This record gives sequence, C-alpha cells and structure tokens, in this order.
Amino acid sequence: MNVFAENWKAKCTVCGKEVTFGNWKCEKMPGHHKVAEQVYFHLGGGHLQNWRERRGWSPQMILKAGIELTDPRTGAKMLEPTIRVFFAGQQLVTADPELQFYLETKNDQSLAWGDEGRKLWEKIYLTPDQQGELAKKELEKLHKQISDQNALLEQTKSRVAGKQGSAA
Repeated sequence: MNVFAENWKAKCTVCGKEVTFGNWKCEKMPGHHKVAEQVYFHLGGGHLQNWRERRGWSPQMILKAGIELTDPRTGAKMLEPTIRVFFAGQQLVTADPELQFYLETKNDQSLAWGDEGRKLWEKIYLTPDQQGELAKKELEKLHKQISDQNALLEQTKSRVAGKQGSAA
C-alpha cells in the first residue's frame, strides 16, 4: 500500500484548503494543517514467536532524515530536523498531513492503513482466540443486518398488499 507523492492530497479540517506536499502550514491556526485522523499499522512483528513479545513490540520509523542546509546568500547553517515516529502497540494515529504524506508515500511493505490495514494487523497481532471472537462478532452483526432487512422487506410487502387491497 503506497501512494505516489504527486497524487497525495488531503483536506484541512480547519481552513478547508487542499493540502499537498510542502504546504503544511495552516493560515487559520499556528503550525501544520489538521486533516482527518488516520490510523497506520506496522506489520513487521510477525517474526516474533512469543505472543506477549509480539504484542509489546513498538517499532520506530525514520520518515525523513535530518539534514544541514546552508543559506546561499548568508552562508548561515540551519538544521532541518529528523522526522521519526513510534508505533505504540504497532499503531500510530495522526492528523498531521506531513506525517501522513511520508507514511503513505514510503514504499514499505510493513506499513498499512484503513480497513485493509486493520485486518492485516489483526491477523498478525491477535491470538487465534481473539481472531475467533472478532469473527463471531462480525457474524452476529451480519445476522442482525439480515434480520433488520428482512423485517423492512416484510413491512414494505404488507404496505404494498394493503394498498392493493384498498384499491380493488
């Protein structure tokens, strides 16, 4: 799962402007724009055999290395800081567009997000019992949806039958 840098876009929830690479500063508040919160999953812990160790593993990732820049006019040196993130519980939640950009454009097979990412995370980090419980809850939810739809269908049929009976 990755996005090409030129295709990455988000919308600021504060000022409503479209956010693309490089225009991180928001005019209506100090600091970066704020975009819709996204959960990112680190899927690299499958190699850990012990469930306790696997669940306690919290990797870190450097998204952008810090570099020293020199102003060509003044010769002044500036340091552009390193951007590093920590995946507590193999998950990272952020509304920062710069972090989201670097995470989504990083070509790393151990990164995922969205519903697909959550399912991959569950497959790696949850025990078979936990996975079974989730499947059971999902099945119960599906049965409830089916019964609700059947009840709605019956109501609709009875209304149609009532209208046809009164029209005759």
